[in-house]
Amino acid sequence: MATLNLTKFFSVLVVMMIVLSGCIYKLEVQQGNLIEASALDSLSVGMNPRQVLYLLGNPVLNDPLQNNQWTYVFYETDIDAKAFESQTVIIYFENDVVARIENSAINP
Repeated sequence: MATLNLTKFFSVLVVMMIVLSGCIYKLEVQQGNLIEASALDSLSVGMNPRQVLYLLGNPVLNDPLQNNQWTYVFYETDIDAKAFESQTVIIYFENDVVARIENSAINP
């Protein structure tokens, strides 16, 4: 009698595992600064560092050896679609104002 209950228990357990395995949520992974297109459009040469901080927030990478360069990185992975999006914005300062902006986005 105990063997029958144990067999029934394991059968129900296996069926539950099969049914629930399709209910797994796959997470989208985001890292870095989310760079809004409107904020990036508002960014221009001649702005001071305080204005850049207001628009984009703190940079992800701030190299103490190159304090004239701020790097903003955003990376998102969609596990289900096996796709990723990457965007890097590098802002160069000269005499405490924005001198140049590099924007690279990868959306395969």
